[in-house]
Amino acid sequence: MASLPRPVIGFLGSIQYWIDLDLIAYLARARPAYSFVLVGPLAVSKNRLARRKNVHFLGDKPYPQVPAYLKGFDVALSPYKPGPLAQASNPLKLYEYLAAGLPVVSTKMPEAEKFPREIVYIADDYASFLRGIEHFLSQPQLRDEVRRLAYKAVKSYDWEEL
Repeated sequence: MASLPRPVIGFLGSIQYWIDLDLIAYLARARPAYSFVLVGPLAVSKNRLARRKNVHFLGDKPYPQVPAYLKGFDVALSPYKPGPLAQASNPLKLYEYLAAGLPVVSTKMPEAEKFPREIVYIADDYASFLRGIEHFLSQPQLRDEVRRLAYKAVKSYDWEEL
């Protein structure tokens, strides 16, 4: 990942039918200079993204390596397809992103809406996903504050706190 052009917009998790790859294609077309990285096992066809030179499928990685990949992201995505699954989902990746101090752009879902807007931007459609990414990238001076707020938001989910 170190050789990829920045910014790196990342997704970590199983790439299943509920992940909106059409959204990733839209974002990659809209921002060809950005790198879109998907880390995790691929269980669906990636054909719609095959021609996109700025979309990188890195495959499944051992859990101990996950923090290193997260460290390489500038903004993290939770790109669930809108619908009943997203409404009932409690994605572990959201907590992992925040524990790593990353800003997140997410599909509208109850779990994501629990977190402050300063760290989780809720997107209603493809254009607002792009606005959310741009929002976080345009404020590099707030990076330390985002990290602090993100860590604080998930601290109560730490095993030591339970």
